[in-house]
Amino acid sequence: MRKLIAVMLVVIMIASLAVVSIQAADTDTAASAAGKATVTLVGIKGETVTKTFNVGDTIQTTVYLNAAAALSDPNNGISSVSAVQNYDSAILAVADEYNDNQDDFDYGLATDIDAILPILNAKGNGIVNLRIPGKTVYNSSTPAKAGFKFTTDTSPLVVLQYTVIAPGDVTISNTATTIAESDKMLTRIVDRGEIKNSNFATPVALELISAAPGGATVSGSVKSFLSDTDEITLTLANDENSYTIDPVTGNSASYAFENVASGTYTLTVAKKNHVTREYTDVEVGTDDATLDVKICPIGDVSGNGTVNTQDVAMVNAHAQKLFTLEDYAFLCGDVSHNNKINTQDVAMINSHVQKLYSLWS
Repeated sequence: MRKLIAVMLVVIMIASLAVVSIQAADTDTAASAAGKATVTLVGIKGETVTKTFNVGDTIQTTVYLNAAAALSDPNNGISSVSAVQNYDSAILAVADEYNDNQDDFDYGLATDIDAILPILNAKGNGIVNLRIPGKTVYNSSTPAKAGFKFTTDTSPLVVLQYTVIAPGDVTISNTATTIAESDKMLTRIVDRGEIKNSNFATPVALELISAAPGGATVSGSVKSFLSDTDEITLTLANDENSYTIDPVTGNSASYAFENVASGTYTLTVAKKNHVTREYTDVEVGTDDATLDVKICPIGDVSGNGTVNTQDVAMVNAHAQKLFTLEDYAFLCGDVSHNNKINTQDVAMINSHVQKLYSLWS
């Protein structure tokens, strides 16, 4: 009979844990991917980078050229480049204003043609034709024997900016007609679109220059336990942006991040005597998004806001390999903070329940 009761207890605990996991999964991802464009930038040799932006965002594409490995003489450079950047004008628009003087550009954040086509210098000449929808033609040449020095992965060939005007998937491709060495070996690298020497690289970079006006609001509720006066801190961040707000209080609090740029974020929630929780893959688009979150006290693997014999039984069952605590429930049970749950954690949680020791400060 005792063995049957024990088995039933484990089954009940597993069912309880499953409910907790399902509830967490329902709130792990913010809603709405509408009004977004997925942009893929392709370099001359096929290097790619892909990112997602909001309609209204201004983005910048940079194509680098490292021709050092392709030059026959290390003292030489590149004498001429002729290339085309193609894009879908139904989704992207070149972010430029220009007048009849082709060398007089007011190009987004750039103020002159040298900033658009960094390969130009006092001894060279070049042109960027932005007048063809869906196509940007850029070329340059120099009579100097040394040529343009594209010798590292940080040597920019062309920098262009676009505004996202419609949602969808779009590819920005770069095709080289000519990349010629300055020693007059005109077929040394690329000639008439054919790669003659493949020992060069064209890394690419795609970045957000400015977010769509207003941005989106990410908001929701925060469920927590214990003291209702302890502050709850929230941070919304990715590799490009980080947003913080004033701490909130209360065991059922509300939060809101305003003017959030499009992207995929991690929302981090923390409170005293609670286990910090990270909600990953929070997608932010042009529409406001709602994400309700919950954090639990240290030792509360069942997620009910208290630490009792149920939690002791659950961590003990995990330690005995009768079932597995995962994700946030595992973090709540790892009270010794050694990235595993064993008899030490069982003893600490049991001591807390017996009021012999406190997990909380």
